Amino acid sequence: MILRRCLRLTKSLALVLSLGSVISGSYASEHGAIRAFESAKRTDPELMLFFKQMPKGGDLHVHVSGAVYSDYMLDSAIAKGLYFDPATSQFGTDSTKIPAAQLLKNNALLYQFMDAASMRGWMGGGQSGHDHFFATFGIFGNALGARNRLNQLAEVVGRAKAQHEVYMELMASVTPSDANDAYFADLPNSSNMVAALATLRPKLEKLLQASKPYLDEQEKVGPLIGQKSLTGLDNPIAVRYIWSCNRLSSPDTFFAQAAAGIYLAAHEHRIVAMNMVVTCSP
Repeated sequence: MILRRCLRLTKSLALVLSLGSVISGSYASEHGAIRAFESAKRTDPELMLFFKQMPKGGDLHVHVSGAVYSDYMLDSAIAKGLYFDPATSQFGTDSTKIPAAQLLKNNALLYQFMDAASMRGWMGGGQSGHDHFFATFGIFGNALGARNRLNQLAEVVGRAKAQHEVYMELMASVTPSDANDAYFADLPNSSNMVAALATLRPKLEKLLQASKPYLDEQEKVGPLIGQKSLTGLDNPIAVRYIWSCNRLSSPDTFFAQAAAGIYLAAHEHRIVAMNMVVTCSP
């Protein structure tokens, strides 16, 4: 029996290894890819390898914090020395709660956090998928405090690269916080949009100039994931950014956000779009 199982495993491994060499040369033609796919259907290991190596195209509207896996969030909470509150499934600094590291020794708490912070295993339970999805954003934010934005970008983009994606548009910060604070201070009345835009125009240029070195710094993520830069088109995966506008903000704030998004996208090639969301990033 043991020998039979070993032979079966050896045969499966041989098939996987041989398929890897077939797939690597098959994507040059449509017919070659079809043949490789049909061949891969024979066993689950072959099919998994096929899909892993297959180019994935682009991934648009990616929330960086939302694309971080829950186990990465837990690692971050442990690294920062945070505490877990079972009543809210959130991490914080209250030392009367449970040290984050204890979740690695308590499956009930571990699964509680992972289920609350993601769509993992979601089965309803009186909550809609829509409500559960948006509730996750309030769960994992505190857990990521020990990871700076470059760490998070490297984790998300590096995983996408490993899955053979070739392009991403990220909902991520594109300007430093001090520049944002200066831009959004003393906003003009948007009831006269022409006059408001004229008032904002000098501030828009300052925001643009602040975004350039900020995005330049994020290029450091490229070498962290094994390529020359983060946004260059000659890399295995290229990244662009989306500016976010909070559609629930006041008219004056929303107008300023929209003006900034359009202006930045028009003058900085790494920022390609503006999107209206419920919560705003930056």
